Amino acid sequence: MFESLTTKSNGDNYITFASNERGKVLGTGNITLNSQFNLSKVLLFDTLGYNLLSISQLCDSGFNCPFTNEGVSVIRRIDDSIAFKGTVC
Repeated sequence: MFESLTTKSNGDNYITFASNERGKVLGTGNITLNSQFNLSKVLLFDTLGYNLLSISQLCDSGFNCPFTNEGVSVIRRIDDSIAFKGTVC
């Protein structure tokens, strides 16, 4: 999904997950989810088998993210339109 990716040259960049496992950051880049939605500074990990989105990054980018037991709707604050929907795992 990366449109651009800058790989990390050193191996010292890690992030710790809630399970206390660490994931090595391989690089950072930009992704586009649809024609009206893209994210920058997305991290690429070597060990994840699924995609993660940072809720704080979405909120900082002008979106609201109300969750229910069925999923989440990512809503643009500028016009209250839905950017995309996600499911809760």
